[in-house]
Amino acid sequence: MAQNQTIHFIFPGDPDTRTGGYAYGREIVAAMRRAGAKVQVVALPDGFPVPTDDIRRRAAGMLAEIPDGAAVIFDGLACGVLPEETAALSARTRLTALVHHPLADESGLEESESRRLFESEKQSLTYARHVIVTSGYTALRLRDFGVEDDRVTVIEPGTEAAPLARGTYPDGPVSLLAVASVTPRKGYPDLLQALKPLGDLDWRLDCVGGLEMSPAHARGVLAKAADFGDRVRFHGALPPDALPPLYDSADLFVSPSHYEGYGMAIAEAAACGLPILAASGGAVPFTTAGRAARLIKPGDISGLSAALKGLIGDPKARQGLREASLAARKELPTWDDSGMRCFLLMRGLAKDDQT
Repeated sequence: MAQNQTIHFIFPGDPDTRTGGYAYGREIVAAMRRAGAKVQVVALPDGFPVPTDDIRRRAAGMLAEIPDGAAVIFDGLACGVLPEETAALSARTRLTALVHHPLADESGLEESESRRLFESEKQSLTYARHVIVTSGYTALRLRDFGVEDDRVTVIEPGTEAAPLARGTYPDGPVSLLAVASVTPRKGYPDLLQALKPLGDLDWRLDCVGGLEMSPAHARGVLAKAADFGDRVRFHGALPPDALPPLYDSADLFVSPSHYEGYGMAIAEAAACGLPILAASGGAVPFTTAGRAARLIKPGDISGLSAALKGLIGDPKARQGLREASLAARKELPTWDDSGMRCFLLMRGLAKDDQT
């Protein structure tokens, strides 16, 4: 890539959407720009990964406006369900796909829908010159999609230096924090069910994450949460500057997610030195922050409840996990590290084209 060539980064909707995948894109774009890259953001219409015919037509029109020969990073939330449009784009640009986790691995899908997404994403990935993934686990998973190892580069999400969490205990109840969109994959019903038998312990739970991605599921979760009164609070999606106070007051970070392509919120908890209790779905056990956590099997409500009981009631156990997070904190990449890796990858791919 020539020093001044623009990288076109295609978001599958509004870049300001408050999910981990969109945050990854925003931060990588910002970090590449700080490294000297020219990056043009292309924001497709909202509605992926289940676009209507109208959204698909509008997206195709926007993709057609990307110049021939351009360097492109195409987020898999849209790329994976637009195989024909991806083929057309790939035929005239240097296309790199970005896969956070395979679309077919989303929880709560009917088998037929999962299979449809698998075949669609597999087809789309055949057109990608290269594929960026956010974890080594996802890199291995893409072998099932026919993606050769030499076409894959792992660029983990970054974290920024954060103040160490001071917590609330012993001046108040043990403060639990969960940060994830309220969707079936994130496991909030498991967490609430696991807390039911622990009413005699002194705790509170704050949950941060968007409610609009799976509205019916979110309504059910909020109805269950109402049974706990003010001990459980759902804040919805919050702006980034509203999160630090919640991390600071937390005594234990909990992630009951059934599957993660990386687990950005877990890494952010480790950056704050928080003790972490997490389900071991997907990439979590293979990440730096995940290895610092107390892990339970995804969907194991009794195991989650027992772990919560032990950690809420035992400050020494929490301290042991805090020390593990403090060690992991030193090894986490920054966003500038990850953005530079992405920029250098795109430049290297361009140089390969010239030889």
